[in-house]
Amino acid sequence: MDIPLKSCLNIRDIGGAAGTGGRIVRTGKLIRSAKTDTLTPEDAKLLKERVRVTTIIDLRTEKEAEEKPDRTFGCKYYNIPLRPDVKEGIRYSFPTSLKTFSKKFPSMPQMYADMLTSEYSFGQMRRIFSVIFDSVQNDGCVLFHCTEGKDRTGIVAALIELLLGVDREQIMENYLYSNKFFKKRNRRYFLLTVVAFWDVAYAKEFGKMFEAHPSMLNDLFSIVDGFGGIDGYFTGYLQFSQADVCAFRKKMLADANIKK
Repeated sequence: MDIPLKSCLNIRDIGGAAGTGGRIVRTGKLIRSAKTDTLTPEDAKLLKERVRVTTIIDLRTEKEAEEKPDRTFGCKYYNIPLRPDVKEGIRYSFPTSLKTFSKKFPSMPQMYADMLTSEYSFGQMRRIFSVIFDSVQNDGCVLFHCTEGKDRTGIVAALIELLLGVDREQIMENYLYSNKFFKKRNRRYFLLTVVAFWDVAYAKEFGKMFEAHPSMLNDLFSIVDGFGGIDGYFTGYLQFSQADVCAFRKKMLADANIKK
């Protein structure tokens, strides 16, 4: 469900979908977005007073957060990077050297796998979901975001949706929805890459870095399935208790006629 802001891209409530047992994921609890450094006072007021956001989780690296700090509008703020810091923050500008830029980062499949299962991400995922679980239990509302609200944010959103029993086709639709916000930019990047290399196949592969691609989410599903399913990922890998998972579901799922 979109939230009508003028100064923050890709912002939406992940509630409203059908979850386990036909129950509905509650709205007003978990919000996903792109970076919030450009929030106007009016939009910040809407998030604070109408959406009632109480907590912000910033998934960007420390460098990215320093370069473009969040507008926190009085909320609790946690910077919990899903990726280790790099020398240069990820920026919107097109790289001056594509070869140099493309060699700085691992492939997208490897990046997703690292964010889900690396030694570094284990501790970060534990922290992220500890904050989410605690906020939900205390009737708060969490806004979580990265730079574009696409990959790091998309991973966290997909794990939440899986945990709440949302159908995978619906999760895929929600994941791909990010592309509508960056369609023109991605087309421009594709054309610039073709011109630079005269290689359409490379341009398409390189372009996956800038778009939500179905193969990336399918990789996430496969990784989760490797743990025996989403409960196995949370209880076996992240070492949350089954009671933690059940308490989260109880708070986040409502009868079909009640979404809040």
